Amino acid sequence: IKHLAEAKLADFGIFLKNDVIASTNDAAAVMKKYGNILGVLNQLCHNHALHLAVMDCFYIKNVIPTEVFDDTEEFADEEMEEEDSIEDQCSEYNLEFINENENVMTLDIDFDQIINRLRGVIRMFKKSATKHSILQQNIAQKMGKKLKLKLDIKTRWSSLSVMIRRFLILSECLNKS
Repeated sequence: IKHLAEAKLADFGIFLKNDVIASTNDAAAVMKKYGNILGVLNQLCHNHALHLAVMDCFYIKNVIPTEVFDDTEEFADEEMEEEDSIEDQCSEYNLEFINENENVMTLDIDFDQIINRLRGVIRMFKKSATKHSILQQNIAQKMGKKLKLKLDIKTRWSSLSVMIRRFLILSECLNKS
């Protein structure tokens, strides 16, 4: 691959030893090795790194959530009572109070479980010809056109949101099926 790259760059008057200072890649092991063989700075593509970080949030299993707190401040009894009242208010809506200083709250929802259940429903309709046929009849009747359920693909940037969006669009038809 190095020789092919050198030959192609030479067509444009660019030479690895003199003109190239860095190589960008997608972090695959073969690409890291290629970057090392080139003898130049090997940089992970920032877009790909961002994609990997987002995908880790949705696809990594057994992630244990941790609470964020500031233990450098000592709280007076009055402040602790105020914090408890905030937590009580949050628990009513299934929210978790994370950081008092920034007033950040997050939903206490197991997204992994929800997404896996969603995938299970989609796979069920894709695997069963009968269920798929009934679903398509319901979709044609309600929407006036054919639409299929979409299943996400880990390596496709937006496939998770496409899967969820399509599921929501067809949810009424799914309930009838």
